Amino acid sequence: MNYMELKQNRSDSVYSEILMVDRQYALGDIARLFQRITENAMDKLGTGYYQLKEKELIWVICFSDIRIKRMPAEGETIEIYSWPGKDRFGMYSRKYAMYTGDGESLITCASLFSIVDQNTRKMIASGDAGFSFPVVEFADEPPLPKMNEKGGVTSQVQQHAVSVHEIDKNDHVNNSFYLDWAENLLGDCADKQLAAIKRVWISYAREIRMGETVVFQYGSEKDTLFVKGKVGDDNCFKVLLSA
Repeated sequence: MNYMELKQNRSDSVYSEILMVDRQYALGDIARLFQRITENAMDKLGTGYYQLKEKELIWVICFSDIRIKRMPAEGETIEIYSWPGKDRFGMYSRKYAMYTGDGESLITCASLFSIVDQNTRKMIASGDAGFSFPVVEFADEPPLPKMNEKGGVTSQVQQHAVSVHEIDKNDHVNNSFYLDWAENLLGDCADKQLAAIKRVWISYAREIRMGETVVFQYGSEKDTLFVKGKVGDDNCFKVLLSA
């Protein structure tokens, strides 16, 4: 996969947007960019929020693996590409690549999504959902996220009460705020600097909703910050930030 390959394959399948960076981005901002790109791409394919809402279904993200060469700088023009990959374990995959206007590779990402029944909140396997996407493959494209990553010591604890601004139109905490939370915890680890983060892996196991209090269990070893999020006895997510 390279810049010219993606540029020459713009279509309904390979979706792209160009934008100007107006400020310094954090990890949560990158997640929000990918979310917007995903929503726009799904709208174009006829499987967006409102199309699914008519069927009482929603999209949810299950896993994501972001690889960062460097963060985009204020004033840069960036191009973001997104395309569908193969289904995996009953989930849909989507891949992303971010470049500067002159073709410098900045960030790649691969994510796994599921369709969920809006009322029961149960996942529907991709084979049963009735939606299919043309699989697009490029050489050297980002690999799909692993289902699990080895954790480390998580001896530190904080609590966070979910606030209304963190809730999205699916009535749960938006996926990007999980990275905001992890970034804030990064500040408690003196040897970790955001600018040095090169990889973000996250597993979303259970949605978090308004009125709930999240307990963060976290710690760092060598070049990685580990974060686990729980509500009561439920494991809700796990994040690894690696330098």
